[in-house]
Amino acid sequence: MAEVLAIKGSPRAGGNTDALVDEAVQGAFEMGHHVTTLALREHQFSGCVHCGGCTRDGVCHVKDAMQEVFGMLDRSEHVILGAPMFFMDVPWKVKAMIDRCDSTAALARPGATPKLSPRYSDLSRAARMPPTNNP
Repeated sequence: MAEVLAIKGSPRAGGNTDALVDEAVQGAFEMGHHVTTLALREHQFSGCVHCGGCTRDGVCHVKDAMQEVFGMLDRSEHVILGAPMFFMDVPWKVKAMIDRCDSTAALARPGATPKLSPRYSDLSRAARMPPTNNP
């Protein structure tokens, strides 16, 4: 049984994104996984403020609700992320979360002390992958 974090990235409750994430959650649950659902719209946090704190230790130093999200990500083995497309991009809270997860890029810097799971960087890297030409 795996720990799964399902993130609802839509600012609108009860819409298509929530319905699709709920279906994925049901499938994971039926496979025997423990699933935690997180609706980003219910949490108050900012985007990256470029304070530079993470360059010292790989930890985001902005203290807000993202600290709780970091904990949820750290406890999860798998992440389901659902988000609508707004003007060819994800909503600002999804983008802010992804940017804040990039704080672990500092883990690769010499002398940094890892404190967070490198999985956060996986979210950030996946968000920057070039689009595919699949129909």
